Amino acid sequence: MPADKEARPLASPWKEFLTELDGMLDEPLELHCIGGFVFTYFYGLPRTTGDIDYYTAIPVNFNLDELAGQGSHLDTKHGVWLHRVAVANLPEDYATRLTDMAPGGFNYLRLLVPDPYDCILSKLERNATNDRDDADYLLRSQRLSAQLLRDRYKNELRHNLILPMLTISPSAQSGQSWVSTAAAVLDGAALAASSTVVQISESRPGHFASIRLLLN
Repeated sequence: MPADKEARPLASPWKEFLTELDGMLDEPLELHCIGGFVFTYFYGLPRTTGDIDYYTAIPVNFNLDELAGQGSHLDTKHGVWLHRVAVANLPEDYATRLTDMAPGGFNYLRLLVPDPYDCILSKLERNATNDRDDADYLLRSQRLSAQLLRDRYKNELRHNLILPMLTISPSAQSGQSWVSTAAAVLDGAALAASSTVVQISESRPGHFASIRLLLN
């Protein structure tokens, strides 16, 4: 099971930014947040971020780009903004596992956070270096179950992903896509794939730690 966790108190300028945004609302607004803001302020990742990535907003008719997006008045005033994520997929039932990041902190605004397994699986498609690092951090710090992660991928996400074919070749190790490797491992790839992943891990210290743990 994940380690116990609780959100860090919102520091400046986030507290002021979100409080002002809340004051602009006249009805409830839910933001399903993902990305660096969640990892930093809810799961304790030691880094900074300049935006709040969100997967969806409820209701959807708010013009959040105009209210609080990059280049908005709130961004100009506080130096941070909201960002609607275009490249992400979450497990089908993620919404049943959301946690309120700041319960009672605002009148209308709710910041809802996926559980750690869903956060890791949201990283599969984008495949940036910080996505790999974030997944590694969360798997370790929350002491997650590799089997639960694998099962959730198979049951709730795999059929919705369009991933590149996995080609296992020692000569191509340095260019191996984390997305395709992760999918192969979560799918229960053959031992040959396991060997290649470990070799990639050794050639790039700090990366693929989560994938290696899945294989153990």
